[in-house]
Amino acid sequence: MTSPEDRALRLVCVNQQDDDELVTRLRAGDWSALDGLYHRYALPVFQRCWRVLRERDVSWQVTHDTFAAFLAHLPCRCGRPLREWLFDTCARLSAQEADDRSGR
Repeated sequence: MTSPEDRALRLVCVNQQDDDELVTRLRAGDWSALDGLYHRYALPVFQRCWRVLRERDVSWQVTHDTFAAFLAHLPCRCGRPLREWLFDTCARLSAQEADDRSGR
């Protein structure tokens, strides 16, 4: 019998492998792979943006900006997990947007 922690760790590992495969396909020119990544991460990225910005339209715009930054970053093979990179980037972009909106 497996514990909930073991199942969660296995799910993260499987998703990481799936992410790596989709990124590899995207680098090879298979744009349908972007759909898979977007459907997997758009809502969680939006939710993180929402926690900072509390505005729906702005949070969606930062979500799209995060994916645009990912595409610009795509040639880089830094080795970081995609999920980590997306969440760090959306947090940074959300903080910048919040600062811009507050006049800092």
